[in-house]
Amino acid sequence: MLVAASCSSDDWGDESAVTADTAAADTSADAGDVRDAAGSSAALEAVESEAMVEDAAMTDADEEAAVSEDSAEIEDAIEEPDAPRPRAGLLSAADIDDNLNFAWFDRISSDWRVEQGQRIPPFDLSDRFEVQINGSNGVGIGNIELVVDGTAGAHRVVTNSAGRAYVYPSWLGHDVAQGVLVTVGDTEVQVGAEDLTGGPIEITIDGDTTPPSQLDIALVLDVTGSMSDELRYLTVEFEAIVNRLRVDYSNVDMRFALVVYRDTSDDFVTRSFDFTGDVGEMTEWLQDQNANGGGDFPEAMDAAMREAEEFSWRTGDDVARVLILNADAPPHDADIAA
Repeated sequence: MLVAASCSSDDWGDESAVTADTAAADTSADAGDVRDAAGSSAALEAVESEAMVEDAAMTDADEEAAVSEDSAEIEDAIEEPDAPRPRAGLLSAADIDDNLNFAWFDRISSDWRVEQGQRIPPFDLSDRFEVQINGSNGVGIGNIELVVDGTAGAHRVVTNSAGRAYVYPSWLGHDVAQGVLVTVGDTEVQVGAEDLTGGPIEITIDGDTTPPSQLDIALVLDVTGSMSDELRYLTVEFEAIVNRLRVDYSNVDMRFALVVYRDTSDDFVTRSFDFTGDVGEMTEWLQDQNANGGGDFPEAMDAAMREAEEFSWRTGDDVARVLILNADAPPHDADIAA
């Protein structure tokens, strides 16, 4: 299952820098545009280096001029009531595919874990490696099971609909210095520390493959008070988003499910709506919701994710399963590990 997470910018402060790193991707951009904006690790490092050089070159006089210019723009906006204002009803965050720039993601998550201290269970993602499973026609095959066997025993990993699997040895408890064995059908590949820095490990299996013809999409949505803009946007735009998908993937049978959630002290914790193929029904579910409650910063995200697991997801090799989490706050400390 692919999990795509995005967050509101309302409560995150400095995390708004993520939007800048995605080349200020327009909120109407599709997923492909955002992935392109994210770019490769090398491209991002180049941008960061250039920004550091520019910062170093800025003199005190330059900084004072920049501050004066910003102040003048703010004063002009106050004096001109018709000046453009940020608009409500838009999803107020961009998203990027962390897998396309994993080194950057790992650096940010490591810093965050240090900042949070004992609140976050320790985990190490730095020794990740990728396995690409293709059919004999060179096309990736989804829902293929890999068995990853090492010092912590055997673990099951499944490829996504593009045929890619991401394996995190340390997270699974393996000592990658002693190697792990990846088995796909009759094919076995030994992976050691020296294999972690290259591209994906490619395995070809017999038979041609085609992309899935079925798509299950579950939306998990925080509907506390700070999420009113996001809820409004999704309510208005959901049908149009699906129609655009149907233009690009006219042969795909799509179904939709919804979990909305607040917190344990609110009038409800979760509300669930299992899969439907009727986009109008999904839109009605969204229209029936309102953003309210919350109060303290953390919310009942963990309860909502458990609800989504219980949906009637279709199984088999011909289904792409996607869960989209949209939130602007984490779970409570006691629930983070879960």
